[in-house]
Amino acid sequence: MNSVQSGFEDKRKPRYLAAFDFDHTMVNDNTDTVVASLLNPGDIPPEVISLSKTGWTKYMQAIFALLHQAEIKPARIKKTVVEIAETAGMVKCLKTLRANNFDLIIISDSNSQFIRDWNDAHDLTNDFAQVYTNPAHFDERGMLVLKPYERQTDCNLSAVNLCKGKALSEFISRRREDKNIRYEHVFYVGDGMNDICPALRLSEADFACMRIDYSMDKRIKKVAADNNLVLRAQTIRWTNGLDLLAAIISKIKI
Repeated sequence: MNSVQSGFEDKRKPRYLAAFDFDHTMVNDNTDTVVASLLNPGDIPPEVISLSKTGWTKYMQAIFALLHQAEIKPARIKKTVVEIAETAGMVKCLKTLRANNFDLIIISDSNSQFIRDWNDAHDLTNDFAQVYTNPAHFDERGMLVLKPYERQTDCNLSAVNLCKGKALSEFISRRREDKNIRYEHVFYVGDGMNDICPALRLSEADFACMRIDYSMDKRIKKVAADNNLVLRAQTIRWTNGLDLLAAIISKIKI
């Protein structure tokens, strides 16, 4: 029985991991706010708006309930999501990486329904080894039901519902334990404040890939300093999927 058949990967080829955020990284917008815009602003009561400041998943669940009350059907919500434009060149970037010994994962504060619908529409679903996000589904009434991925208080750099750094670390550990995969380089690709935690967990052999002029790019050094942490990873600053791909290729010489 060869190494792949027995559940262990071929050690002769270097393996890489690329972990991607979703909103403003893979897609060039925020899936939650795009879907929320299907409601008229006047249809969102103040008590719902106030939830956005205390808990984003609670706010979005209230939004999904309002969409259901407004008789906005699942098909329209799905259509709205899949029509969100990719960040230019991102599908090509993902497909090229996957074809060159990269495992791909998503770690996102969006939700599983939106990510699955968008990935299905762009023939990407089977390219990802794992998706870490808030679980969601349309129930028998046609309402989108959302739950937090977790409830955590250990990491003050992350949202209560998802520590992206922990998710990344757990995936890497599980691949090592279950399949004897040890990644030569890990690339974390993101844009927002909640992408700083996983970037700060990377080693000197890894790469924090920050979308230029977004919060991760602007704030990562200050956040690290304020929390007595060090950004050990090398950095890649990118604007679209094609320059990201070119930068990654230059680092590993595929």
